[in-house]
Amino acid sequence: MNISPSWSTAERLHLGKTPLLVIGTRPGTMYELSRIAGAVRLTGHRIVVGDGASRQLRFYDSLGTFISSVGRQGNGPGEFQGLSKLQAIGGDTLVAGSDLRLSLFTGTGRAIRSIDPLAPQVQLPPGNQTILAAVSSGATIIGSEPHWRESNHPPQTGRRWTDSIQLGVFGEGNKLVKSLGRLPARVMEWRGLDLMLPTFSSELLVASAGQFSFLGFGSEYSIRVYSSSGRLERIIRRAWLPERVDIDAWAAQWVKNADTLTAAEADAKRKELRERPYAVTVPAFAQLLADRVGRLWVRESHLANFSWLRDPPFVPSVWNVFSSEGKWLGNVEMPAQFLPTDIGSDYVLGVARDHDGVETVVLYRLGVM
Repeated sequence: MNISPSWSTAERLHLGKTPLLVIGTRPGTMYELSRIAGAVRLTGHRIVVGDGASRQLRFYDSLGTFISSVGRQGNGPGEFQGLSKLQAIGGDTLVAGSDLRLSLFTGTGRAIRSIDPLAPQVQLPPGNQTILAAVSSGATIIGSEPHWRESNHPPQTGRRWTDSIQLGVFGEGNKLVKSLGRLPARVMEWRGLDLMLPTFSSELLVASAGQFSFLGFGSEYSIRVYSSSGRLERIIRRAWLPERVDIDAWAAQWVKNADTLTAAEADAKRKELRERPYAVTVPAFAQLLADRVGRLWVRESHLANFSWLRDPPFVPSVWNVFSSEGKWLGNVEMPAQFLPTDIGSDYVLGVARDHDGVETVVLYRLGVM
């Protein structure tokens, strides 16, 4: 159990006050970015951006000048049905795609192979087959969770439960390497005949890099660390005091941040937000990210920075940093409207969004003061 961070004042890491590089502000189609799936720094300080709107991987040089692109919508090699994930594993090897289908690429954009839970069918119980993570060995963690509309809980307004997901590690050809059993996946609630995810409820979060994958469900500060073969290496725990949800305060803040609403629209939105089902407390964490040097970064979840679909939070976010052995090193603050997607020993690369919803890729220096 981690009680307090171990970094001294002289060891604490900080982001630089101004970006080293911004991609997305120059004129031209290849600098127009939307629904960014991620951004990764490659050998030679090149940067690849997953543009979800165009379903392209776009490559830029160290100065942010466009070099080339690969990908388009489709089911063929190097094509994407959807592009919502992008990460690097094993150096410059890229993994890109969605929860339903991933593709591996070299650092120059050459397609290597695809990962599809249905081709061939993975050995998991019936349900929604979801790819949670890929690691440098070529293995993937795939899960099967109940279909959204199927439940053993008959409709009854206010009935709430936690669905679980059956997990396994799979190698090439979707061959089962090791079963990981069941873990909690999401909280569900009936509202009339509708199923809903209560606001602020915990969900299974996953991160991977190198030989390890990290899985945590925010009902407690507990993160399981698995090797690429599926062995449970350790469980990272940290002392944590749950924050109770003040739904009125959150609804008011949400409307304040959406400053384009009219007074009538703001009142209607506050009412809608207050009437949704919501959790009693905010989860222990909101995002996991494994960096290039073996550390795990965990974004604290607070009422003020809670966001859906991994949107950049409106306010600055705090990240707990853990060593490869699971020791809590310290905290790093990230700017408002920014989410990191790739962290190295001396940089943080991520996605920024302005108040008009325009997205850019931003690179910061990371180091001691």
